[in-house]
Amino acid sequence: MRTGTVPLVTGVVAVGIAVAMTASGCTKQPPPLAPDPTPTVRPVFASDAEALAAAEKAYAAYLRVNDQVARDGGRNVQLLKPIETPRQFAYDSKSFGNFLSSHSHVSGHSKYHKFALQQADSTADGGEVVKVYVCLDVSGTRVLNSRNQDVTPVGDEKLPLKVTFRSTSEAPSRLLLDGSDVWSGTDFC
Repeated sequence: MRTGTVPLVTGVVAVGIAVAMTASGCTKQPPPLAPDPTPTVRPVFASDAEALAAAEKAYAAYLRVNDQVARDGGRNVQLLKPIETPRQFAYDSKSFGNFLSSHSHVSGHSKYHKFALQQADSTADGGEVVKVYVCLDVSGTRVLNSRNQDVTPVGDEKLPLKVTFRSTSEAPSRLLLDGSDVWSGTDFC
C-alpha cells in the first residue's frame, strides 16, 4: 500500500509550480527584506599585545594585593574586591577565611614569569574576556602557623596557571581577575 506517496508527490509538484511561478514573475514579488541588524562587537583592545599588557598589569596588581592579604592572615580580604569579579571574590573570601580560622599567614612575596596570551575576546555586552598562561612562582613565600612555624605545603614552587580576566561594559578596559586554575597540559614553568 502506497498511501504516503501521493501526498509527497503532490507536495513536490506544488512546490515546483510555486517556484516556477515565482521565477517566471507570475506572482507578486514580496518587498525585499531588510537584513537583520547584526550586532557589532567592537574590540576593547586594539591588539593582542594591548590585551596582554592590560592583563599583565591587572595580574601584577592582584598578586601585590593577594600577597598583602595573605601576609595579614586574611584579615583584609576586602582589599581584593575592587580587582576581582564577584565570583572570584567569593572564592578568595572563603580561602582566606581558612587562614583566619587557623591563625595562619604568609611571609614573603610571590612573583610570576612567562606571561602569555591564550585568547582575548569581546563580549556581546561590551566587555572583554582575556585568558593568559602564567607561571606563578611561590618559592619566595612561606606559610606560617599561629606559632610562626613554617607549615608550607610540600610541592611545586612554580605553578603553571591559566588565568581569566573579565571586564564589564561600564569599564571595558579595566580587567578583573575572574579565575585562576592550575594548567593541566604541559608544564611551561
